[in-house]
Amino acid sequence: MGNNNSATEEVQNSGIEIRGLYKIFGKHPEQYMDAVKEGMSKQVLQEEHGHVLNNVVYGLEVQGVSRKKQEVEARRWIDRVGLSGFEDNFPNQLSGGMQQRVGLARALTNDAPLLLMDEAFSALDPLIRMDMQSVLLDLQSELHKTIVFITHDVDEALRLGDRIAILRDGEVIQEGTGQEIVLEPADEYIQNFVKDVNRGRVILAESVMSAGAHKDAVEEVNATDHLETAARSISDSAEHAVNVVDDEGKIVGHLDLDTTVAAIVKQESRHTTADGEYSP
Repeated sequence: MGNNNSATEEVQNSGIEIRGLYKIFGKHPEQYMDAVKEGMSKQVLQEEHGHVLNNVVYGLEVQGVSRKKQEVEARRWIDRVGLSGFEDNFPNQLSGGMQQRVGLARALTNDAPLLLMDEAFSALDPLIRMDMQSVLLDLQSELHKTIVFITHDVDEALRLGDRIAILRDGEVIQEGTGQEIVLEPADEYIQNFVKDVNRGRVILAESVMSAGAHKDAVEEVNATDHLETAARSISDSAEHAVNVVDDEGKIVGHLDLDTTVAAIVKQESRHTTADGEYSP
């Protein structure tokens, strides 16, 4: 990596050049890269490491941690990812999803401050892939670690990412929350990237609600409910509208059927004008 404060800094990783890392990690990406060099765990299983238990303790073994502590920590995380009873199995005796669980257990056992997951679930079939995403989300809700998850699957990115950076030719084209990217794509490349996304599972009620309470609405949805959830409540209500409430139950707005449907359907095509602006 070049100048840590440079907007054109470069990181070489598996032959992929990423410029402008500061856009993802903030003003001091060098702090994260130091963590990468010192403690990053990769989800790669090695046959030469032996069975599952030996694979999971590998990071602690390299650090010189006592065998007793290695096994205590390893067995804790093996159990946490749902692999108790498989400690003596070898990687080639496990399914793809189970192998990913072993890699995840090893990363967590190593207690790395930053986890890099590069296409971690891409080779799994759809059902196992969804299951592994759920496992990761469950663990993250408990651990709150920094995870850099690289994927070519936009639905996976939107489900897993608190913030998402979309790259083209090594440059960050747009960075933001899933909602920001879906609702306000930066250019035609981003719009094409998200055009087939199920918007009802990304956009929150609070993002498109109208101000004030609906005078006839009886049903309520939470402000952080996705539009897909809100749409069900709206369709079940005689008024075809719901009030939107915050976590304390206070009404902060309302949604009607027309607004909800308009937000869920695909965005109309936008184009780049002659002066380079991206507009409807």
